[in-house]
Amino acid sequence: MKKATTWPKILKTPETKLFFLTTIIIIILDQLSKHFVETTKPFINFLFFSIQYSTNTGAGFGILQNQSFILGLISLLAAIVVIYYYPSLPRTKIYSLLAGLFLAGIIGNGIDRLTKQYVVDFIATTFWPSFNVADSAITVSVIIFIILSIKEEINSKKN
Repeated sequence: MKKATTWPKILKTPETKLFFLTTIIIIILDQLSKHFVETTKPFINFLFFSIQYSTNTGAGFGILQNQSFILGLISLLAAIVVIYYYPSLPRTKIYSLLAGLFLAGIIGNGIDRLTKQYVVDFIATTFWPSFNVADSAITVSVIIFIILSIKEEINSKKN
């Protein structure tokens, strides 16, 4: 895997373009979907989930309730950390995509926390707390990143 260590060296690479494009697209999808749900307040039932407006003034699973400003600052700090450490990630499309998803999720929910003092959620299930596009981006990116890390660890022990 190719690795770069500084932003100037990787700024124009296809992987970095994918990172930024993924981040921008997911933030837009997240904010547009939240705006739609917040303004229309739909209630649509599907087989295993429903679309319904709800808010969360805390973090995942409702922890740290009514701490939106602090969580917004943590989101801002986390976004800065992701951007700072992005150049040290392997320069592959999958890592760029995962970093972009993760960053977009952080920024999407951070925008809500800092501008509204709550996060808009709208995907509800009977077995999981309500969530949104940003939550999905974070969760998917972390799960795949963990899987890749485990695979790399296993492969390095074989060699």
